[in-house]
Amino acid sequence: MLTPRARVGNVVEVEPLPSGHLRLVRVVRRSPYRTYMWLLSRRVTESAEFAALEARVVEAGGIVSVVMGGVVVIDLPKGSDLDVRAEIDAFGPGEETLGPSISRAGDPWYRRMWRRLAG
Repeated sequence: MLTPRARVGNVVEVEPLPSGHLRLVRVVRRSPYRTYMWLLSRRVTESAEFAALEARVVEAGGIVSVVMGGVVVIDLPKGSDLDVRAEIDAFGPGEETLGPSISRAGDPWYRRMWRRLAG
């Protein structure tokens, strides 16, 4: 499901559609995670340094996903001390952030981005 309203850790209410798909009705309980998103090169996502970052995120109770070869989504428990922004910045120039945080999904920038990704 590709929507900014449904995130890792959310409890949602859905409605089945005749097509067999599900329609998101509402978020019942918000996620205990804060979500960050970047567009990174394969040079980064396939590096030993990125693997070490993944391990630190998991150790902090978080989840790392790499989608479509370079869209990196990191979900960290709210209140985590791990500074993933600084960690990603350490990979150097040329790595793009997709905004400050997907947790601000109500922002018009995020709505436009998700509409483009969802097709």
